[in-house]
Order: sequence, then C-alpha cells, then structure tokens
Amino acid sequence: EVGYPVDREALRRGQQFLARVAAGNVPSCSWWSHDVDPGTRAFALYALARTRAPQASSASALFARRKELPAYGKAMLADALWIGGGDRAAAKALTTELMDRAKEESGALHLEEMSGVTYQSDWSSDLRTTAIALQTLVDVTPDHPYVGKMARYLVQARGPDGRYRTTQESAFALMA
Repeated sequence: EVGYPVDREALRRGQQFLARVAAGNVPSCSWWSHDVDPGTRAFALYALARTRAPQASSASALFARRKELPAYGKAMLADALWIGGGDRAAAKALTTELMDRAKEESGALHLEEMSGVTYQSDWSSDLRTTAIALQTLVDVTPDHPYVGKMARYLVQARGPDGRYRTTQESAFALMA
C-alpha cells in the first residue's frame, strides 16, 4: 500500500494458507497437531482482510461462535468484517461488546483479556489487545468517544525509554 514491492506469488500462497487457518482446516505436521483456536482464526481473517482477500463465510461462521473469542479475537474479527466488506452490523456488534468491557482510569481507557496467562502463547497482552481494538474502532466508528482515551492509554503505557515491552505491543500500537 505504501509502495514497497511485494512478491505477488508469495502473497497469494500466504493468503491460501491463511484461508485454511481461518476455516480451521490446517493440516498437521510432525511437531504441531491441534485444532485451530478461535483467536488464531480471527487473526487469520484479519490478515486476509488487510491484504484484500477477505473470507466472508469463515468470518460469519466465527461470528456465530464469538463467545469463544478472546478480546483481541473479537477486535480482529470486527476489523476483518469491516475492512473485508462483510457484515457491518456484526462488526459494530463486536465493537460494542468490546467497548462494554473497557476499563477507564485517569482519562485513559484500556481492554483486558479474561486471563493474561491464557493468551501469552498468542503473544497477547492487555496493551496489544487495546491497540488492536483501537485500530478497529478507528475503522468502524472513528468518532467514538473512546478513541482518544485509548490512544492516551497506549502513549502512557510506554516505558521510560519510550518503548513498549514487546514487539507485538510496539507493532500493534503503531498500527493503531
């Protein structure tokens, strides 16, 4: 989108793999053999929508199971639905569900996962979840009153050296 060359064939192969992940159909290999969890499926749908290869049927199927999603998964699914031209009412419903869980302190607002330990294997954190939700909120309802408060949280959460704790937090905060 910003002019860097991308190998179209590599992108296509990646999108094909992610489409299988989004549908929950990933072949097992010698070291990895388990069902694809709903959060990973939402991440795949998010990446597909952001690369202009949305999967509406997989997104609709996952929306029907949204109670199984972690907070970051709900945000990514809402983003995939909105950016990918899917069910916009579903995207708004997910956004509302997320914002109903928001925690406000000192003029800043953030989201928390149900259990921080549960999603560590997904490189998740409350800061990363808040950044993903902010990116989605800006796409779905940019005039929402929480946008500025969430941005303030992301700025205040940086360490004294101006850095975030992980590359995941840094990447999603910058994208938001």
